[in-house]
Amino acid sequence: MFISWKFCVYCKQPYQADKPTRLYCSSRCFHLERSSLINPGTKDYLKMRNPTHPLAQKNGQVRIHRAVLYDKIGAGEHHCHWCNRKVVWNGKGVHRIHADHLDGNRWNNTQDNLVPSCIHCNSRRNKQPDFLTHCKAGHVYTPENTYWRPDGNGRQCRLCNQAREKKRKRSKVLKEPSCPSIP
Repeated sequence: MFISWKFCVYCKQPYQADKPTRLYCSSRCFHLERSSLINPGTKDYLKMRNPTHPLAQKNGQVRIHRAVLYDKIGAGEHHCHWCNRKVVWNGKGVHRIHADHLDGNRWNNTQDNLVPSCIHCNSRRNKQPDFLTHCKAGHVYTPENTYWRPDGNGRQCRLCNQAREKKRKRSKVLKEPSCPSIP
C-alpha cells in the first residue's frame, strides 16, 4: 500500500497520501480549489476566492484580471484607455470599468497587459480591430472628421453624424402632414 507525506495544493498543510496522484488533503480542499479557479479551457475568465477584496462577488470570488487592474490603478474614477470616457469600478452600463487585455489573451493577467476600458471599446476591439482608426462605417478618424463629446463620453464620426442628420430630416419631412383640405 502506498503512503507518503505530501503538501495539499490548496491549503499547503501536510497530509498522508494513499495514492501517488492525490493532490489534496480532503474533498473540501479539492472543491474549494476547483471553485476558485475556472478551467482555462473554458470560455470563462480565471477567478480566485478573496471575499475581502473590494470587487468580490457575493460568493467571495473575484475575476483575476479585474483584481490585478484594481491593484494597478486603484479605486475611484478613471478614463477608458481607448475613448477617454469616464468609468468607475461599480458603475452601471458604459460607465463601468472593464479590464481590457491588450493582447486579446484573457488568461494573460499581467499588469502591463491590462488597461481600463468601457464596454463599447472592450467589445468593439474584438469585433472591429481597426476601431481606433475607423468608425463602424469605415470612415477614418482624423482631427477634421472626429467630434469629441464635451461630457467626455467618447467620440463620433462627423460624416456619420451628417448622414444620420440628413436621414432624420428626410423622415421628418415625410411625416409632416400635407396641407389640410378645406371643406
